[in-house]
Amino acid sequence: MSDVVRKLYEKHHIEIKKLLTAYEYRYYRYRLEYSLVFFYLPKEDDISEYAKLIRLTDTLVIAEKYFCYIVYEGAKSEQAVKAANNLLKRYKKEYPEGIVYINVLSPGKKKICGEDIVTRLFESLEATMSEEKQNTVISIDD
Repeated sequence: MSDVVRKLYEKHHIEIKKLLTAYEYRYYRYRLEYSLVFFYLPKEDDISEYAKLIRLTDTLVIAEKYFCYIVYEGAKSEQAVKAANNLLKRYKKEYPEGIVYINVLSPGKKKICGEDIVTRLFESLEATMSEEKQNTVISIDD
């Protein structure tokens, strides 16, 4: 992992896994899907107002000036991609020259555990950044 992604992982992976605990419970107990989305902004653009754009059942955490994540409850990967694309459109409208890296993953039918989702999203973020796939939503398919 690059230094940037490694530092983000070391600093935030435990808090993200803790947040996912309740979503995982509802997923395994009631089959209520959820998706986790990572947003990484190489420069400091204020996206705090985006918290108003998500549903009350979802969670947006602005972990750092450059990194935030959203858990969409009741959303399969395709729905989370659509929601993330809506946020991307708004971001591009507000910051036409801005760069953002967005990755999406949900447990899906393979029932990936929260720990694996977090690890795979950080790995995907690393790949997305190294391949310079900016300003597009990358869905990790299983």
